[in-house]
Amino acid sequence: MQKTTPLVQPSIRKPGRWSVVAICSALIAVVLFAQTSGGHGVLRSLGLSAKPKGYSALYFSSPQSLISQLFTEESLLTLSFGIRNANDTAQVYAWSVSTVRSGHSTDVANGSDRVAAGGEVTVVRKILTDCAGGQLEFVVQLAHTGESISYWTTCVSAS
Repeated sequence: MQKTTPLVQPSIRKPGRWSVVAICSALIAVVLFAQTSGGHGVLRSLGLSAKPKGYSALYFSSPQSLISQLFTEESLLTLSFGIRNANDTAQVYAWSVSTVRSGHSTDVANGSDRVAAGGEVTVVRKILTDCAGGQLEFVVQLAHTGESISYWTTCVSAS
């Protein structure tokens, strides 16, 4: 007969409640620190995070002044738009303004502006429109990003 010896299992110690609280608190502290600018710097230096890329923004600088109805066939409108450069270096932005009626586009203004790093510029142009009825769309576009903004106006024909 073989004699069997009972296996003795090593005792597995369960972490106490305070150990779990301490681990969770430390984890929360690390996550909160990672959200600060100092934390971002540490993560970047460790190669765990990249510097955020910049961007460009195109916007109507006075959207409340955009004309919703034109009552004459030919009008001289003032169009004002802004370009923001949220990059680390200055950028030159080539832009164009066109009108679109019934799918037909007409270039009415173009130019380029240098915008400093972190800066913005406001462009103001007088636009001669031909609005004989229907709707007319104004489109502002940046050449290198393809970003565009637009708005519609109604051409009210004099009856």
